[in-house]
Amino acid sequence: MKKEMLTTEEILAPFTLGKLDLLMITPSLTLVPDPGNNRLRSPSLAVAYILANTKKEGFKVKYIDMDACLIPVEKLLKYIDRNKPRLIGLTAVTTTVKTAAEIARLIKKRHPKIPVCLGGIHTTMVPRETLKEFPCFDFLVCGEGEFVIPKVLEELKKKKPNLSGIKGVVTKDKKIIDFWLVEDINSLPYPAWEEFDLFRYPGVDLHRTKRELPMITARGCPFDCCFCCRPPGYRKIRFRSIENIMGEIIRNVEEFGAESTFFADETFTFNKQIIKDICQAILNKGLNKKMRWSCSTRVDTADYEIFKLMKQAGCYDMFFGFESGDNRILKIAGKRITTTDMKRAVKLAKKVGVAVHGCFILGLPGETEKTIEKGWKLAKKLDIRGVSFPIAVPFPGTRLRLMAEKGEYGLKILSNNWDDYGKQYPGVMEQGSLTIEKLLYMQQKSCLHHPIKWDWKWAEDSLSRSKKTKKAD
Repeated sequence: MKKEMLTTEEILAPFTLGKLDLLMITPSLTLVPDPGNNRLRSPSLAVAYILANTKKEGFKVKYIDMDACLIPVEKLLKYIDRNKPRLIGLTAVTTTVKTAAEIARLIKKRHPKIPVCLGGIHTTMVPRETLKEFPCFDFLVCGEGEFVIPKVLEELKKKKPNLSGIKGVVTKDKKIIDFWLVEDINSLPYPAWEEFDLFRYPGVDLHRTKRELPMITARGCPFDCCFCCRPPGYRKIRFRSIENIMGEIIRNVEEFGAESTFFADETFTFNKQIIKDICQAILNKGLNKKMRWSCSTRVDTADYEIFKLMKQAGCYDMFFGFESGDNRILKIAGKRITTTDMKRAVKLAKKVGVAVHGCFILGLPGETEKTIEKGWKLAKKLDIRGVSFPIAVPFPGTRLRLMAEKGEYGLKILSNNWDDYGKQYPGVMEQGSLTIEKLLYMQQKSCLHHPIKWDWKWAEDSLSRSKKTKKAD
């Protein structure tokens, strides 16, 4: 385990392990990262899995997170000049896809023979449109890329590689778009956290430990919320074995110094028996004394006995996607929950002593000023640790975008500039009398009614290292 945060010079030191096969890059929002951007940040699970499986197949890899490590594009280009990787892969969400494309353009200008590809949720949702909009990319990777990238690297060894024949790869001349879905996620090696400078990722929750690492117990979500990006096949839930999950937890604690885990499953408590087994295994191995954990889940899966066991096993916080305080809007959005479900779930979490935070999305189909007020008034009654109020974004490929393009409920898309597709400012969709200015005003008003409760009365720290520290004092 590394003891200190790496310097920029150490991160960009010459690659000394032979020919660099894969350079993976996560771009920042701009070509020159903002050093004042100290938001909560978690290392990318998707990248870590791709790196791990690529290494498992015998290839040499390097990862550069431009935002977290404050790497400007000029220093990145100089690193590429020196090391000339066999393949460069960028990953981007909608708000960073234009920056990723500009980086690719600059790379191709200097190194036209090095293949540069793009992956990520934006690419997966609208592959043909992305390749047409950004011709600087040689190809795209759609779906889950753990097995795709090694196959690409094997193909690139040939004199005349045929990337179009690889499932999950989209090229300009490929007729049929297919997606790679990892059916057996137990077959994947554990995330390659050794390739990250973990000191640069403070985590996403108020875990109050020296390190939080994300992990999943399953992939996929069977629900169809209109605002969610759901690639083909991703509704199928694929579960990991308890042995596989526990092996990763122990590795994170012992090899990487993790004292907190964020379970990034979309619905952590979907399968109650699996959660029971995970919690019991954590208790049996005494891991609840070495780490605490948080999760995200749905209010309609709330169960007192499950929540109680989760608390015993070290769960300290859970996130709920409330989305609206109006049952009609919840139905239109396809959320399949009610405000009664919300009250019950929060009540049960509080009863067992687990903190709760959540969000209400502003501007969903059918939204009015009155329904927004219903949301923040409900939030006040719930009295939880923290609540956010993001503005609805019609991301490419979502049902919400299709609804807006048809003008349903008075929805209107204001911009197709992907830089603007964040969930706060400036906002890209309005409906009827709810102009973007009004939405931003209501967002600010809602947030002012619900500041984060930094003075939340947390339960006594039960981690073993905390008790040792108290004794030493």
